Amino acid sequence: MAGTTARLAGSALARSLRTARGTGPARALTRRYRLYAQSGRTLYRAEITHEPWALQRARAEIVRNTMPSASGIELPADSPLLHFSRALDVRVGWPEKV
Repeated sequence: MAGTTARLAGSALARSLRTARGTGPARALTRRYRLYAQSGRTLYRAEITHEPWALQRARAEIVRNTMPSASGIELPADSPLLHFSRALDVRVGWPEKV
């Protein structure tokens, strides 16, 4: 939707609630070994390697989020799946044009 302004306001609790298991949706959603970047009109990709993310469960208090509705998306009423990881060393291969 051109010309629509979207806003997100809230806070995130960035402390460990408990360690997430290395299986299920959390692992499937974070197990990515390629990154993408755009420069001008050119899209690049690069292979990456790293150990599995040491995911920890987290929670966020979102006071106002107009970003989805600005794009015509309706979010479910369920709490979002939210994790964080403190740090991870990553090796990135040479980028190539897509």
